[in-house]
This record gives sequence, C-alpha cells and structure tokens, in this order.
Amino acid sequence: MLTQADIDWIVLDSVDSTNAHLCAAYARGERTGVVALLAHAQTQGRGRAGRAWVSEPGASLCLSIGLPIAGSQLPFLPICVGVGVAECLQASGVRVQLKWPNDILINGHKLGGILCESGSGPAEPYTVIGLGLNLGPVEVHSPPSGLKATFVQAHWPDEQPMLSNLDWAKRLVPSIVSAVDLGLRSGLAPLAALFSKRDAFLGQKVVLTDGQKPVAEGIAMGLSESGAYLIDTADGLLPVHAGDLSLRVQHG
Repeated sequence: MLTQADIDWIVLDSVDSTNAHLCAAYARGERTGVVALLAHAQTQGRGRAGRAWVSEPGASLCLSIGLPIAGSQLPFLPICVGVGVAECLQASGVRVQLKWPNDILINGHKLGGILCESGSGPAEPYTVIGLGLNLGPVEVHSPPSGLKATFVQAHWPDEQPMLSNLDWAKRLVPSIVSAVDLGLRSGLAPLAALFSKRDAFLGQKVVLTDGQKPVAEGIAMGLSESGAYLIDTADGLLPVHAGDLSLRVQHG
C-alpha cells in the first residue's frame, strides 16, 4: 500500500525537467521508494509525444512523483493520476474535466497535462508521473494540442487566498498517490467510474488523429474495462489505446 508517510520530498529552485531529473536519479540508484519533486522553474519541460511543456516561474506547477512500480503494473496509470488531480482540485473548489488519456481541462480549455515514464534502477523498477498545471496566466501562442490554455487562478473562489506552488503540491501528491494505490488494490473499475463523471468527450462526436491526420471519427463512448477509450464509428466500436493517438471534438 502507498501512503503519505512514505513520500520523500525534494524541492528545487530550477531544473531542466522534473521527470528527467527524477528518472535519472532512480536509474542511478540515488532514489528509491516514493519521491515527490517540485521545481519552482523548469527549462525543458516535456509533454506527451515529445512535445514541449511551456511553464513560467510562479505561474506553473512543475511536479513529478516517483513510484517503486513497473509501468506494466498499472497500464491505466494516467487515469489514476487524472482522477487524483481532479478529486484534489474539486475539494479545493475548482471543478475540472478529464480528456483521455492525459489532459486536464476546464470548460474545454487546457489546465494541465500528465506524462508517465517507466524504467529500471539497480534495485527496483520505477515509474515517474509528471504533472504540469497552469496556476496563473501562462502565454501559449499555438498549443500543440489545439486547446486554448486556462489557469487555476481564473477559476479560484474569490473568498479563498490563492495557494503557493508548494501548498498545491502538498495537496496534490497525497491525492494522486491515494488514487494510484486504489488502482493497485482494486483495479480500473472504481477509477473508471470517477473518470467517467468528468469525461470531457463522453457522448460527443469526436475525431481520432495520429497527431497529424484524422484516422477515425464517431461518438465517444468512454472507457472500456481494459482502459481503452471507445469510439462508436460507422464500422463498429473502436477501442483506442494510449500512445501517440489523441482525440479532438468534431465540430460541425
């Protein structure tokens, strides 16, 4: 079982990439167990499919969580993380949607993203969860996802003082670890139910792309029992698995 008491915290002023930094530490055997790394600035942030993640000091949460598990143990890990983030934000007064497989949205605008990477160190396998979250205004001219950016502060309850990056990390990490632990103990089903309540695409017309060109279109039907995303196409039900494929809402 993963618990809050197991978490080893690291806070850095600046780093190239929190994920790269933590992966390298596990690979060299310098870190084991559960580790949370928060950086106040990140110079080479990465998103899925090698995309750059734009962050600004003070306005962006740059957070990675390392776990002593193999990637194959939780093939639906991004679902766990998304649910953990959403539950934490909702408890803080900010309601979000989840875009399969790894985006966090508010009203169709991108609030943040998740990047999970796995490897093997000298003593044990490891998986590193990267979370980038826009806390304040971040200028993104042409986001690769095609989604306009938004930020927590724009949706924050007026009566509450805005939290610091460290305070946000202290709230988010236990919520994410708790969701991952639920996945390890109980499988996908309870997390799929929590994901479905926040599914940004469920019931909508969508087009599936390979990052550049459309490959299928249909109605978004939500998660399958295996964690694939289901699209009802003209040729039947299509299960989509995580990878370089991404979903877009079909307009018109």
